[in-house]
Amino acid sequence: MSLRRRGKGDRSNRHLRAVSPEEQPDASATDLPFDLSQLPDNEEEFAALLESSALSPAQAEEVSRQLFATALSGFESTLRLRDPLEAELVASALLGAARQLSGHEDVGSVIEEAFLLPARGSSTPLALALLRALEAVADTAELRARISAYASELSARGVADPRWAAMLGQVEVGGCWQLADVFGDQASLLCTFHYGKRAHAFLALLDFNHGGGWVKDLYPADDPDRVLKEFRKEAKRNVGLMELTAIGPGTARRLLEDGIQVADMTLNPDVTEEYLQTRAVALARCRTMPDRLGEDLADKDDVEVPDEERDRIVRTFFDSDQARGLRRTDAEMAAVSLLVDYGCDYDDNRPLRVSPAKTAGFLLDFVHRKVILDAGTKAVLPSVVGAWNRWVATEMKLAPAAREELFAAVDSIVLEFEGAPSHDPLAELMGSGELPPELAQVFAALSADDQPAPATRGRKRASKRGKVSGATRTESSPAGPDAVYQLKISLRGARPPIWRRLRVPAYVTLAQLHEVIQVAFGWDDSHLHAFYSPGNLLRFGAPGMLDDAEDENGVRLFEIAPDARAKFAYTYDFGDDWEHQILVEDIQESVGSEPITHAECVTGRRAAPVDDSGGIWGWEAICEAVADPSHPDHEDRVEWLDGAHGIDAADFDPAHFSAADITRALRSVPLPKA
Repeated sequence: MSLRRRGKGDRSNRHLRAVSPEEQPDASATDLPFDLSQLPDNEEEFAALLESSALSPAQAEEVSRQLFATALSGFESTLRLRDPLEAELVASALLGAARQLSGHEDVGSVIEEAFLLPARGSSTPLALALLRALEAVADTAELRARISAYASELSARGVADPRWAAMLGQVEVGGCWQLADVFGDQASLLCTFHYGKRAHAFLALLDFNHGGGWVKDLYPADDPDRVLKEFRKEAKRNVGLMELTAIGPGTARRLLEDGIQVADMTLNPDVTEEYLQTRAVALARCRTMPDRLGEDLADKDDVEVPDEERDRIVRTFFDSDQARGLRRTDAEMAAVSLLVDYGCDYDDNRPLRVSPAKTAGFLLDFVHRKVILDAGTKAVLPSVVGAWNRWVATEMKLAPAAREELFAAVDSIVLEFEGAPSHDPLAELMGSGELPPELAQVFAALSADDQPAPATRGRKRASKRGKVSGATRTESSPAGPDAVYQLKISLRGARPPIWRRLRVPAYVTLAQLHEVIQVAFGWDDSHLHAFYSPGNLLRFGAPGMLDDAEDENGVRLFEIAPDARAKFAYTYDFGDDWEHQILVEDIQESVGSEPITHAECVTGRRAAPVDDSGGIWGWEAICEAVADPSHPDHEDRVEWLDGAHGIDAADFDPAHFSAADITRALRSVPLPKA
């Protein structure tokens, strides 16, 4: 479950606004060359503006003074409140901005110059409110002590504290919950608190595939009960794939603090703007929670898994039923050892954990980019990875739904790995010019010995029309017009997955393939559509219907995807945005004297959404409402399904799938070979 963004009714940092021209101090003496009320939000644009303006020292001082006035304006409305939460959120956003401006280094100096010293020299209630709120959420004890000293100076001058100052940090810790996928990839963390009778919460999205777990998204919520209700619905919708558990506040504190620390240590982390604004106040809440090594959490030693244990895991795997098809060759042993080492060294000492994301990271990043494999080990990796995932899935006791999702994802990842262009770190090093001549000669000789025989090397196959750049394929790959393609077409974003496995003649045009997909998924062909070539280099559609699109009648399947493992895309309805990934799983010679003239559905999963249902999230909402008579939207959704699509609620079954029914329907789509 990905964390939802805040809507209009949720709290945002709306008090952070630019000071209007009427509120700004008189700048006539400095004659600024730009309007401070319309400064760019982007840090780089702001820096470029200051540099291009060639400000004098007096002008630079005026900019600093007016920016401080902008910061103070965020606290105007908080002076009338008894609850300090709003002030804490504004202060947290200011500290987040300071971290960005400092490049996450020497943040204290930026805070000192931008906020503390100007506030210290201003004997106003707004300045004291700023200092009190910054003190409450500042990261370090040293910085909090410095801010406290400046605030005490203003109090000694008779400046009145804001009404909420005495309540700062006096929060009551409530319940904590974790909604996690069963693979251990991600979790949504909900931590609740009370300021008196007012409840609030902080939500975090944790990704456990980097650094043992890091926070990618973080934001406050006004209604913890509503969020928890959504968590429960999400877990109910994804039985076997997601689990909701109540956790102790000590556990929650460790997850949050450690996750933020990993994000801080990551170079250019892919975090949201909400994370940057909320980070400081979330850490302040952690300080109110039980000690991170409290009674509900045992201390975790970061001890490396010893070689003896790694060897034991390898032996246990080869003794399992899932490894019966393997022969314990040196190459297979090396491949399994690589899997175990990856789990120990790159997955926080968790070798016996499998997931789609972990498998993708192992094959498509770690192995492909960081490991030099001999040909034998590379050849057996696909079968070893498949057997390994089946074994560990059994050890993890994954539910059938999770196993199905895992194995389908692993199949796709393996195909992508097999079709990926080779990546040779040694060749890159040799080409860098950094090796001494003697070593370069030795490595060149070794590299020449490892070259494959010419018959196994790939070659390029160009399109007849010159429109589609061909992918690399082996000499044995059948990609002529009489071949039969096995395609797996998956609806992006669907959970549980929605997909079809089809057999289609290689000669079909993209226009014909469009008709096949419409029938296979039950679409009514009432919206625009487009195909996208591998790499999204070209777009194809119906003639005259799309700008910058090639005619889909002029390109055949074996031309856009000449090789097994090729991927391309199809989008239907640019409003609901139904994105389909098309994977060429296999290319076979046609069976019998004549090629097939109709598409066939081999297998698949679940009924497809109906048209105009609002995209994948809208479809999930419809399924939830129709299945629950107590749902507030139940009657409206039932009426819409019946009126718009003629579907009776009693017959509505999103899990239904019949390959035979789809194949019969596909008989109505003739595919003549033009």
